[in-house]
Order: sequence, then structure tokens, then C-alpha cells
Amino acid sequence: MLTEAATAMTKGGSAGAKRPVALLEVCVDSLSDAFIAFKSGADRIELCAGLSAGGLTPSYGAVRAAVALGGQVIVLIRPSEGGFIYQFDEIAQMVTDIELARDAGAAGVAIGVLSDDLTLDMPVMKRLCDAAAGMQIVLHRAFDLVPDPFVALNQAIDLGIVRILTSGQKATAYDGRELLARLVTAAKGRIEILPGAGVRPETAVTLMNDTKATQLHSSCRVNRKSDPRLAAFGFAPADEVSTISAARIKEMKNIMESAL
Repeated sequence: MLTEAATAMTKGGSAGAKRPVALLEVCVDSLSDAFIAFKSGADRIELCAGLSAGGLTPSYGAVRAAVALGGQVIVLIRPSEGGFIYQFDEIAQMVTDIELARDAGAAGVAIGVLSDDLTLDMPVMKRLCDAAAGMQIVLHRAFDLVPDPFVALNQAIDLGIVRILTSGQKATAYDGRELLARLVTAAKGRIEILPGAGVRPETAVTLMNDTKATQLHSSCRVNRKSDPRLAAFGFAPADEVSTISAARIKEMKNIMESAL
């Protein structure tokens, strides 16, 4: 049986329960996608804006509306695309965004700031963690750029971070599953390891079995033909657009539960 101390609880969170539960976190960048995700069985969402840009901080209104749906909402705190090294004014903005996420009722925030050498910027990370005290604090995929993931793992634990979202420093979590397995072992239940990036139903079981992780992060999106009528208004849409799939969320959740 797969084990991960951080998620060894019943679905309802009963204390003392031993059987691990498969937890699916779905990444969404709109209120409609958040509604579909929760309705289709997602246990948690990571809410962002601009998913096509790798995810950016969503608006206060979007966070409040998503929280009102009644599910567990983790808010991505990322002020700009292009990396995870930020200027002073962006760091101040991140602190404010964390405070707004708290005010909106979010369960937690996903953060990650790197120094020029790509190690975790510990003074800034501590500042953000202090701002997020009492919330779930997640270290997002900035972790996948650090030169020594095991040093960063222990730094995250020292900061009080509860979860690391990581692809195992590869393009997809499936490709990074060897490192992911080592991280789960090294964590020793002190912090959750959340495999994410390119997670699909057809790779979920292997990923869980090989890493011993009991939770996965996925956008659960599929491609569909774009609306050609948009071209008449000058939008020149791509041939295909990516959209969240309720069927894929349900399939992923069923597959994950069968793997335990």
C-alpha cells in the first residue's frame, strides 16, 4: 500500500485513520474552471491567472469567488512571468497578495523565490512565510530549478512549508519520478511531496506506484477546436485551445483511488 504520512487520513479527515487517501489538486485559472473542478471531484484547486504563461497571481475578486464555491483553494503568488527572481517592489506586492488571499478566505498560498544562483532566497521566503502564517504554505515549481533539491527540501521544512509542488526537476513528473521517489523518502512525513507537471490519467498509476506519493497535481485539460468565428473580430485564434475537462478530472480521481 502507498504511504505518505502527510495524507494518511480518511477523506473526511478523521483523526487516527490509517488508510491513505488519493488527493487530486487541479490547477485552474478561471472561476468557471474552479466550479467544474470542484463539481467533478477535485479535492483542492490551485487558483492562478494566465495559465498559458505558467500561472500568475489571480485577482482578489477571483479568489473570493472561488472560495465561495466551498472547496479548498490554494492561491498562486507569482507577480510576473519569466522566472522566480524578483525585485524589491514585486516582493512587497507578493506580501500584499498573500494578505489579500488570507482576507478572501483562501486555505493557503503557493510561493517560491530564488536567488541569482537559483537557490531559495531564504530571507525573502521567510518574509513571505511570515506573512502567510496560519495558512497552508506551498513551495511551487521554483523548487525544480534549485541546484540541490535535498538542501531545498530541508530549507522548506525549516520554513514551515507544508507541501512542495515539483516535477522532480524534469519537464514532466513522470520523467522526474525517480527524484520524486527519493524526495518522498527523504521527507519522512515531515512535508508533503506533490508531483505535478504533465500528469495525465495514463501515467497516474505508475507515478503513484513509483514515487509512493498519494496526491497529484494536474490541470486536467484537453484540446478542442477553437471557434473560427473569432477570426472575424480580429482575434486570429489558434487551431486548438486547451480547456478543463470534467471527464478527465473524474477519470483521474478514479484511477488514483484504485491505485491505493
